Amino acid sequence: MTTHKTQNREVYATVKVLIDAGHATTFSSIFPTVKKTNFAKDMGMNYQTLLYRIKHLGSFTVDEINAAAHLIGVDKRIIFGMLATEIESKRQKSTGSR
Repeated sequence: MTTHKTQNREVYATVKVLIDAGHATTFSSIFPTVKKTNFAKDMGMNYQTLLYRIKHLGSFTVDEINAAAHLIGVDKRIIFGMLATEIESKRQKSTGSR
């Protein structure tokens, strides 16, 4: 029988592979692979807080970004970059790509 921690290690290893291969380029793109409820739990974060952070990506704290990077096994700059890419993409969509 596998435990929650064992399953999540495997899930985060998969997310790392997806990021390294360039298949996951935004922060939200990790959630088809990892469940938000598990991610929130593993981050030590309330689920509603995670949902708020996902909706308002700029509200992630540096500590939360570091924790996410540690969970996934990537450098924190990669998570910063994924968030920045998604924020910029949303900004361009809302302004109509001038």
